[in-house]
Amino acid sequence: MLSVMGASGAGKTTLLNMLAGRLSDAGHGRSSGSITINGYKRDFDTFRHISAYVLQSDSFFPELTVRETIMLSAKLRLPHDMPMSEKKARVDAIIAELGLRKVENSYVGNELIRGVSGGERKRVNVGTELVTNPSLIFLDEPTSGLDSFNAQNVMQTLMQLAGNGRTVVATIHQPRSTITNMFDKLLLLSEGQTIYFGEAHTAVDYFAQVGYPCPSSFNPADFYLDLISLDQRSAESQRITTKRIEYLVGRYVDHAAKHDTLALPAPAEKNNAPPTSTVAKHGKYANSWFTQFKLLSQRSIRLMMREKENNIAMIAQTLLFAVLLGLIWLREGDNLNEEGGVTAIAGALFFILVNQSFGGIFGIIFLFPSERIIVLKERASRSYHVGAYFWSKTLAELPRTFVTSLVFSVIGYFMVGLRDDGDNFFRFVLILFMVTLASEGLAYIVSAIAKDPQQAGAIAPAFVVTSMLFGGFFIGSDAIPVFLFWLKYLSFLNYGFAAAMQNEFSDRVLANCTGAPEDDVCFTQGSEVLDFYKVDELSFAANLWILLALIVGFRLIAYLILLRNGPVYDLAL
Repeated sequence: MLSVMGASGAGKTTLLNMLAGRLSDAGHGRSSGSITINGYKRDFDTFRHISAYVLQSDSFFPELTVRETIMLSAKLRLPHDMPMSEKKARVDAIIAELGLRKVENSYVGNELIRGVSGGERKRVNVGTELVTNPSLIFLDEPTSGLDSFNAQNVMQTLMQLAGNGRTVVATIHQPRSTITNMFDKLLLLSEGQTIYFGEAHTAVDYFAQVGYPCPSSFNPADFYLDLISLDQRSAESQRITTKRIEYLVGRYVDHAAKHDTLALPAPAEKNNAPPTSTVAKHGKYANSWFTQFKLLSQRSIRLMMREKENNIAMIAQTLLFAVLLGLIWLREGDNLNEEGGVTAIAGALFFILVNQSFGGIFGIIFLFPSERIIVLKERASRSYHVGAYFWSKTLAELPRTFVTSLVFSVIGYFMVGLRDDGDNFFRFVLILFMVTLASEGLAYIVSAIAKDPQQAGAIAPAFVVTSMLFGGFFIGSDAIPVFLFWLKYLSFLNYGFAAAMQNEFSDRVLANCTGAPEDDVCFTQGSEVLDFYKVDELSFAANLWILLALIVGFRLIAYLILLRNGPVYDLAL
């Protein structure tokens, strides 16, 4: 086991990312030099499959169990031609090796959902990377956020992994002395420069030789960090510590040259050459796009089914607003022959569509920002293509979207007193469903653009308000400025409102206007209503086809944004 130690900002994580092949020159400065394995130049694709990288953050879907989390990693990352029995056996072995047998059926959990402990979650993090049986394991601060007891347990687990023939490289920040003693080798970094690299147990003697003996009452790790940290509290302290660091760097260079520490090893014998990958032959990913899509869809549906509180809240909200809107426009459909009846129904239709749009948008905009860390972590391990993830999420949301649309329609349609015909009702359900899907497509774009939930919440209102303004109810087509007219064609509410109005008023006889005051707006035919609201420019079918195009188009745009915003360490998305 190799410990990489240094103060914050010393370059520990950057070095680890570079060694693991997770940094490119783009956006991260320039790199130089080469990386060899047993004296041979590293083959990047092979290296990615014989190594594993355990990130500092333990980011998982909290509603999945420990076994489900590790098992999905195995299904995604192990070759498709490996029998499922072997994959299950490997997961069983990992769970046993990491001491997770007692909690294998417990939720991973997080701050809001009760699950396993912090130390167990850290071991789950390791377990998801062990499924490929890597020879080399990189870990970025595996004890971060853990108390001393759990930190000790995690490090003992890593020591066992190293004892089973794996090489473990871990960055550590202020470890206790018992953890320091577990490592075979030690690398000390300061301001990106090497202060010491060698056997961990000889480091104390080395620093004593260069004039900095460690007091017997000190934890050596604390002593090293105090010695090599840059103190910026004052100009004088910064000058003193900078001079000390420069001295230590120079002494190590002399020491390394004297003992050939920096010399590259000669290529090893052929039987000691770097192992070839058993996974690389399957291409960039271990499984096909369709298999990835199927597995991720199953996960998304399972997660959705387990979000019981969220699902109950969504249904309750739908019921509440359906009843509220129904009470506001209660049986207005019976008053079409009276003054203001048509206007009331038009308003009811528009606000029903707006309400469902808000539900669709705000149910989705926080999706990608909240899952971003998990997805980047899984994608960095080449678990799946971003397209498989995106389209699986959109598929999983369809049943829930349809249920909310149906529930709202059953209550709102009949309370308002809309057209009393079965065909019209089911067409209305279809319109509401498609409008909600279109609003969700717009939300996917916002979610893909936003880097965090706060940014998503700030961006979304601009899209919502724009679609409302050009939705055909507030502003007529003849009142829209020419230079803004194109926004009408991008408003999904424009087509949804037109289709809903056509569904309600097409081929309908309304009132006898004989004797009505001249200043009253009186409609005798439904076609007059459609003409008044300028919603007869396209046929009912054309409006639905355009809605479908927007549903697909918005999602394609969101998908392309996700592609473009892929992690720098994996440019070939």
